[in-house]
Amino acid sequence: MAKQLKPTVEFNLGEPVKQFRFVPIAPAPGERAFLAVHSSCAGVDPYHRMFFLPTDTLKLTAFTAAGEVLWRRDLGPGVIPGTWFCPVLAFDLDDNGVDDIWLVGNNDPDHAMDFETYQLERMSAATGKELYSLAGAPAFGGKILDAPGEQIVTSDSDGTVRIYTCPDAEDTPAAKARYANPYYAACLRIWAMASSRVNLGGL
Repeated sequence: MAKQLKPTVEFNLGEPVKQFRFVPIAPAPGERAFLAVHSSCAGVDPYHRMFFLPTDTLKLTAFTAAGEVLWRRDLGPGVIPGTWFCPVLAFDLDDNGVDDIWLVGNNDPDHAMDFETYQLERMSAATGKELYSLAGAPAFGGKILDAPGEQIVTSDSDGTVRIYTCPDAEDTPAAKARYANPYYAACLRIWAMASSRVNLGGL
């Protein structure tokens, strides 16, 4: 007789869902929680034969393994609800045991297609509040300099390139083991696989 799975955690996001993404997060050292990235609008694809005008905004809902909602955030009309327009990643850039949430935001809510106003935003996994934003569109992330932690590369439309480092970062033994993993090194060479590095605890 086949065994049947039973839901361990169940709660309602409070709205119809046509787009759903799931990101494990650590809001505090040793704590486990989850982030739902969702919208009642299906994911918008930038391909010209698939693109459509969104009917809803992209929302974030953080919840515990017990189904308790920690916080919610609506990214507003300036962010197009689609994976290609707004990837959402959680990682511990400074290796302090607490994840931050990184996404592509927009500081001009009236012009969602103006990529020159896009910015890389860092949010607290514990509260959902924006900690700060980095100028320029994100282009790369990983251990690329002889500086503690991992680095993020952005570019502006005027040709300005920036490599950001975290002054509070520390290369712990766990971080050094991650950098030494052949899979991590391979992913650094293939930026399209950046999300795979999350599985190693990095970017």
